[in-house]
Amino acid sequence: MNKKKTRNEEFTENRLNQIRKTIISVETGFIKIGFIDSRAIVKVLEVASQLTLAKALKGAPDYICTKIFTNMSTRESVMLREDMEWMGPLLKKDVIESQKEILQILEELEASNQIVVPRIDDEIVE
Repeated sequence: MNKKKTRNEEFTENRLNQIRKTIISVETGFIKIGFIDSRAIVKVLEVASQLTLAKALKGAPDYICTKIFTNMSTRESVMLREDMEWMGPLLKKDVIESQKEILQILEELEASNQIVVPRIDDEIVE
């Protein structure tokens, strides 16, 4: 019985570690948005749903929210802010899932050469 309990505890601990790594990966990946140019932000905004964007921004740092809002029309920005307020508190897993969706959009746009997502060691020339 003791061995079984240890295996269950080990499984639970491993699963929790996987979840933590996924959350950290998504959160650090979502920070990429802070480094892409305005044209790329606009492309993402064209593809992402308002609901997904609102959920994703609930857990985002202020500078990312500002970057998104400044690349929207005033009316769109106001509507998105209202959506975020209307939602109230969200579960962290829902925020992470929405951020994953935004990252997937970034990856798809980058893969189709519609945007450039700079890496840490990339040098960008405009």
